[in-house]
Amino acid sequence: AIEYLQQKDFAAGLSIILPLSDAHELFHAAALPLNGTPNDIVAATDKPMGRLVVDSSRSGINAPDKKEKLTDLYGPIVYPTHVHWCELFAAVRELFPSEPLELFKADFDRWFKRVRLLPEQAGLLAQPLHINGAPYVVIPLVGQFGCQEFNYMASQASAFIYQRVSARDIATYGGPVRLCLSDDTVGYLPPALYAADDAAFGLIADAHAGKNAAPNTKKSINKLQTAVGALYDLTDMRQPRIGVSEALYLKLVCVFFLELPQTLVARQTRVRVKQIQRIGSYMHLTSIFVPRVLPYAHAVYENIRGVPYLQTHVALSQRAIVDITYWRATLFATTLSTAWLEVPLHIPPLVHRPRDTDPVAFAHGQAARADVIIGTDAATNESGARTWGGGWTAHPRRADGDTTPTAYGEYQLPNFSAFLNSGALSPDELERGDHINLYEAVTVLFACDAVLNNWTDVVGTPTAPGAHRHLHVWCDNTVAISWLTRYKNHHPLVNYVLQVWSRLQDVHHCTITMGHIPGVQNIVPDAISRQFAVADGSTIKAALSRTTRHTSLPSWWQNLLTCSTAQSDVPSRTARLALTALGHGL
Repeated sequence: AIEYLQQKDFAAGLSIILPLSDAHELFHAAALPLNGTPNDIVAATDKPMGRLVVDSSRSGINAPDKKEKLTDLYGPIVYPTHVHWCELFAAVRELFPSEPLELFKADFDRWFKRVRLLPEQAGLLAQPLHINGAPYVVIPLVGQFGCQEFNYMASQASAFIYQRVSARDIATYGGPVRLCLSDDTVGYLPPALYAADDAAFGLIADAHAGKNAAPNTKKSINKLQTAVGALYDLTDMRQPRIGVSEALYLKLVCVFFLELPQTLVARQTRVRVKQIQRIGSYMHLTSIFVPRVLPYAHAVYENIRGVPYLQTHVALSQRAIVDITYWRATLFATTLSTAWLEVPLHIPPLVHRPRDTDPVAFAHGQAARADVIIGTDAATNESGARTWGGGWTAHPRRADGDTTPTAYGEYQLPNFSAFLNSGALSPDELERGDHINLYEAVTVLFACDAVLNNWTDVVGTPTAPGAHRHLHVWCDNTVAISWLTRYKNHHPLVNYVLQVWSRLQDVHHCTITMGHIPGVQNIVPDAISRQFAVADGSTIKAALSRTTRHTSLPSWWQNLLTCSTAQSDVPSRTARLALTALGHGL
């Protein structure tokens, strides 16, 4: 199996295979280093022809100073994500505001065979292997496909070419129209410009990577295109979309339905560590461009945190099973509508805030794109009170800036006494007698649930079937905002709230963003949450009397009360209740 893997490269003059002892003598005589790479070739039982694996334990010739000798291979390579591709689309549309765009992609032909190694690099990238138990080494003459160091080499060479291509883009169009991912390029252009652009790109690529570096067989242009694991749909320029590609969708179906047992039992069902890693990577990839699945992209990876290197299997935790149950339900729903795993192209950059972006400005940018603006607040009447109040207002985003609400909600509800005694709160929080953070988060859910189920009353016009909706919530509680935007909390009751929060967006095919508003400015929702028992409360109540008042509780409220009175490890078991609470029995 090992010899089969190497014979084609050897016959093509791409590598030399030598006994390890001979290689040491030859490199020593030439005064060249022979450090090797931690990639070892082994035969795998499920792949008779063998496979490349990272196995540093068998790489005896790998030396720790290799990173210093190959400093140029370890520079920072920042791969663009789907968020960057979506941002690029917005930028290109500004360059060509009145023209239709199509997505194009290309990659270099046999890129790893086009990068020749220097003599000193050949020894540093040598690859150990064993034939019938005897140590051999493969001396590469070009970058070895699958070698981790070569991935850096290819990326840096590609970046060098794309710097020149981008310079042409800026000079020709006024800005870049493509991004580079290793040896791939993806971009957007009006179809009429593609032929000339492609010819110029080919000349630049050939000049730096050799003749016919980017042949036509490696290129395509279309309004509906799969690129970097996602499906980009530009057929409707009013609302271009990004969704899960067919290949990724089939992988999701396989890992969640075929590779895992149909019945999962916490702390009893054991699966391979590599299988959990694969599931987690697919979850993470999907959540980048379908943000509403984020609540269910955490626990699977946490299931293998701290697992010893040589351990091959682990038992599934309860939270990992919750995540898997949710994904199974969502994937099942896609058999009825693929809209469950796609969003408008502007959504990924709308919900992923760059680190250097001001959070206030970012939230206002989100609100400027929303269909409906919601303000929420919650309050407890006194320390240790048996009830708490919630209030919200909602109004459609208007071009004239009018913020008059069209609907509001008012609630007076029992507290979560069992939650307060569950040991989840700090002594300081227990002294206050309530958990206002939880009440604030639940009020946000009340508001969004009511608005989505009464959309025509709030907005004034019905939404077209299948249209994606965007709500933006202003809230004065930073902890609740953190929970609902990061989609992550370890307490089972709060985790249940996040399950409903995510499912709400799935069922109604919407995205909900949030921003912080200072309490002193959150006047009307605060008054509602206190049953208008505040200064100017009667005036505020009179002004709201002309809008629609909501007081009914959503279908999942009783399930939430059930969770709050259960033992600490039980609420996670009600994940299926969260998945069915919104009227969709999955």
